[in-house]
Amino acid sequence: MSSLALLLTRTSFFPQPEISRPVLKTWEARCLPRTMTSGEPCHVRYHQMPDIKIKRVYDTPDPHDGVRILVDRLWPRGLHKSDVHMEYWLKDVAPSPELRRWFGHDPANWNMFQIRYRQELMHGNADLSRLMHLAGQQNVTLLYAAHNTQCNHALILQDFLRKTVAEQKMHG
Repeated sequence: MSSLALLLTRTSFFPQPEISRPVLKTWEARCLPRTMTSGEPCHVRYHQMPDIKIKRVYDTPDPHDGVRILVDRLWPRGLHKSDVHMEYWLKDVAPSPELRRWFGHDPANWNMFQIRYRQELMHGNADLSRLMHLAGQQNVTLLYAAHNTQCNHALILQDFLRKTVAEQKMHG
């Protein structure tokens, strides 16, 4: 029996006699901290975190998308505004024009782009506050137009939102 399990079985948290091992394993699976790879503590799960997805704006809408939000600064090429199914267009959550031009969707610049864009996100703005509020309340899908699905600002924004919203929920 692990030292934590032993400690928990000997405290007043649980009725005596000792808890059977299968019950304790279930408790451990739900409540002990996750591995370091996930980066978020286990108690975040109990807040029923809304889903934050990303999707290319050209992809077909899905009923499970939740609130669809365009997060590009520029309007997507080849699409008329009536063709895009979205509730919001939050231009100011996208990278600054200077950063966007510097990055140029060049994978060689990806690592430095991530650092610089996260720095911009840390400064915050009204659009980012609105997005964090929406993401904390309901499922959202962040829409982007970039061709590269592995190196684009929506991935960074999704990660930033997940961590920030989880932290806000944790601290009330």
